[in-house]
Amino acid sequence: MKERRFTGFAAVTAGLALVAVTTAAGHQQAAQVVTIQYSAETGVVSASPDTVTVRQGQRLEWVSSRQWRVNVPLGASVFGPPPGKGPGTARSFNGGANQRAGAPVLPDAATGGYKYDVSVFDGGEWHTRDPEIVVIPRDRGGS
Repeated sequence: MKERRFTGFAAVTAGLALVAVTTAAGHQQAAQVVTIQYSAETGVVSASPDTVTVRQGQRLEWVSSRQWRVNVPLGASVFGPPPGKGPGTARSFNGGANQRAGAPVLPDAATGGYKYDVSVFDGGEWHTRDPEIVVIPRDRGGS
């Protein structure tokens, strides 16, 4: 597996990866990475994992081998509002082929499930799926 180093974390570039981040308390915590896949043969988009579980304060990222975008309708509740926007605002993330993007879940985000849309661009159009983010309480032990 090839490894790339970025400021603050390391990323493994093959397959579903976990990225190490340091919490405010100085503990190492693995970020969740959702791999977005698309079958040109069937036109089906998938997300692995389809239901991703993240802790409050944990980073969540997406990556795909194609151009992609993610829209979280209640994203301000999970990740905080986008710059210049208020509460209740959707959050969007996007990237080109093999580009990662995401954000940390708010340390006080409400626990529960949040549906979101993930799309892949192919053949001049967007193909979409609606997986889920499940936010659980932060790990008080720091592991």
